[in-house]
Amino acid sequence: MVVQLPSEPEVDTQPAEIDAGVIDDARARHRRERWVGAIVAALAVIAGLLFGFGGGGGGGAGAGRHGGAGGNPGGASRNSTKPATALALRGVSANEFGLMSSGTGWGVLQNGFEVTRDGGLRWQLITGAAQHGARYGRALVKGLTLTDSSTTVIESSSPSARVAAIAVEGAGAAPSFCKQPRYPSTGVPGLLITADAGRSWTMRALPGCNGAESVSFVNARIGYVDVYRSTGESQIYETVDGARHWRLRGHFAGPSAISFGSREDGLATVNTTNQTATPAVYRTTDGGRSWERVRFCGATPDPSYTVYCGNMTSFGRRGVVLAVAQRLAKVRSDAVLIYTTSDGGNHWVRHRLPLQSPQMPQLSAPNASDLFAYSPTGVLYTSTDGGSDWSSIPQPGVRDVVQMQFVNADYGWLNSGDGLEYTRDGGRNWAPVGRR
Repeated sequence: MVVQLPSEPEVDTQPAEIDAGVIDDARARHRRERWVGAIVAALAVIAGLLFGFGGGGGGGAGAGRHGGAGGNPGGASRNSTKPATALALRGVSANEFGLMSSGTGWGVLQNGFEVTRDGGLRWQLITGAAQHGARYGRALVKGLTLTDSSTTVIESSSPSARVAAIAVEGAGAAPSFCKQPRYPSTGVPGLLITADAGRSWTMRALPGCNGAESVSFVNARIGYVDVYRSTGESQIYETVDGARHWRLRGHFAGPSAISFGSREDGLATVNTTNQTATPAVYRTTDGGRSWERVRFCGATPDPSYTVYCGNMTSFGRRGVVLAVAQRLAKVRSDAVLIYTTSDGGNHWVRHRLPLQSPQMPQLSAPNASDLFAYSPTGVLYTSTDGGSDWSSIPQPGVRDVVQMQFVNADYGWLNSGDGLEYTRDGGRNWAPVGRR
């Protein structure tokens, strides 16, 4: 699960010459592209003249490969109510990915852990497996050998365009100060952090070198992590110095997932041990020191009606929770619901998605207003008003979606059976990551 919170300005700690080098590279690339574009245009004109003199067929200029204006994703209107057919082509294969902003993200790819800042056209290898040769044998993050087979990404949090915190676990993910793994079968866990859009990374230890179940950062310094204990209890810890130090804030009797939108306001989904196995949702308004249960999840006075709560995202005083309601007395009556709050969880409003499914759809909420839900039936549902109204976009070319994340109302990635795809127009058109 990937969490995207409201942006917060961050201090650029990179030397000026690095940014200057990036700018120079971009200018050089643009010069090359203009020359290539000029040559292609000239050839096209010559070919058109030859074709016209030869009596070829007429007609207007053909549309681009996406069918949108100018042939680019984004040609279709975001506010259009007419369902649009999305396109999907084979793209980069990734085991896991995360976005920080439009075009800037990370992925566990075939060679290892890589970062891109241009939409996937170029990738920078941060660390890889030794078997890929000397080029990939040198890890830029000390103590980390993050590949798609040796290390697992548990969860990530990106509170702004420059910050990402990634909880990892595996034999190659051990910070030097975690000598002995608490769980030898899975290896030593750690927290991988960047505060400059992936240009540099730091490996930090989790509290007590325990494994993480969930991680949520508010900015580069303030964050929360939920770690599990051998007793089955989960504990919520807070850091105010970029994961250098941690302090205990709360605990739950079972595994949980957390999402903080500010230092005070957060949500937690806790797996319960009741007979229906329905997770419970809790909220905090004091930084995790105390928690209050939200009552719309779980069993209801009607014994045949149960609400199963899943993904949740906190935006400070506002929050979003995804749920599936099952009425066991009826066949095919599973409703997909979105609960939203605008006052820190004192009151919740229920919105029903225009679909029925016993499975949780993929949910992405880049902010409290723009919501995206990918149905197992192959339809992307979008809302621009916090779930009150929904539009549908059929996705016939996309299959087996396992992960989806949007960073705003227009730009997002999804991970499917065909690889990573990106959209610039809110999901109406898709193209393989790494292609223009």
